[in-house]
Amino acid sequence: MQEHEIVARFDGSPRVEFPVRLNQGFVVSIAHEFGYAVDEVKTTSQHVAYRLVFRRDDSETARQRAAWAQYMYRTTGAWWAVCWPPHLHDKPETVHPTKAGEVRLALHRLEYDGQVRLVVVMLIVAAFTLIMTWLNRDTLGLAVPLGALSVSLMAGTLLTGRLSRWTQARHQALLARFEAQRYYPSPDDARGA
Repeated sequence: MQEHEIVARFDGSPRVEFPVRLNQGFVVSIAHEFGYAVDEVKTTSQHVAYRLVFRRDDSETARQRAAWAQYMYRTTGAWWAVCWPPHLHDKPETVHPTKAGEVRLALHRLEYDGQVRLVVVMLIVAAFTLIMTWLNRDTLGLAVPLGALSVSLMAGTLLTGRLSRWTQARHQALLARFEAQRYYPSPDDARGA
């Protein structure tokens, strides 16, 4: 799907769905600029994403962002001109809109999926290895590695929450940098050129 086809889908409808075979970060970045937020990531039974669902964000900030994106897209063809202005393109510390979109999607997944599945699997495997350790307590060569695995899995479940919070803070800092690089053109820019 071409960029203009993606942009056309964000026409003010309350909900918009996209197949995931597209570049997810790119689609999320366009959605964000046009006033939409990730609402749902539909997955198969194997937890493989196949559709992204967006909802219109009716906050004042989102409406202003969407108005600027629509204006810039109509006048210059560059929906990203406000969030990634041309004078920042060559600077390494700037955040590309696609990267910001990937981070928004990752934050959505952390917020709604969290680490629950991973923690549950780790606890089940830890319990199984603990039972196997008990059943094989007479065989030292098997009981010690199984016990060590069980203890490390339990420790891992405790660290998973901390890692999740650290990742979330890092993602939010990157999005704050992205929002700080916004540049809204003014009539004075045209006069100064």
